[in-house]
Amino acid sequence: PNFMPSTYEAEAIRRHQASQPRTYPVSSYTQDDWRRYLYAYYRLVERADREVGRLVGLLKESGMYDNSVIIFTSDHGDGAASHGWNHKWVMFEEVINVPLIIKAPKGTGVTGKRNSTALSNIGLDIFVTVCDYAGIPLDDSYKGRSYRSLVESGKQDLHEEVFVETLLNGINTRGW
Repeated sequence: PNFMPSTYEAEAIRRHQASQPRTYPVSSYTQDDWRRYLYAYYRLVERADREVGRLVGLLKESGMYDNSVIIFTSDHGDGAASHGWNHKWVMFEEVINVPLIIKAPKGTGVTGKRNSTALSNIGLDIFVTVCDYAGIPLDDSYKGRSYRSLVESGKQDLHEEVFVETLLNGINTRGW
């Protein structure tokens, strides 16, 4: 539904894209080109899913699954053709909405729950979360917040706001 660029899109976005033709070869893509792009992209997603499935299978075979914390995430989302975009640099919702799945040890987490309102910062919060589950104390210099209470009780004590910034280096402009 949001395949086409927005009517009110910032001019800097397409100026940046035009200044980096090797990075953004999609600027002249047709709808059929985008369909092929998405086909390839979703095959890569299927490959990642298959590999995660293999890891889960190995954990189950070894008897370690029930006691394991599994965190699946990325450093950014993907344009995936929304707004005629394929890269991570522009702050479209699809790009800043980072995938995150956490499986807590058996009996400690809220299972099958989806949360689309908790604000987090993957770059800060993952490290703190891993340390929390590992029992490693951190001092106040770490600004991230552990996902553990959210995962285990549904308590949303993460961030009230999260700021995201990017550099559109093709035109030396910042976006947020």
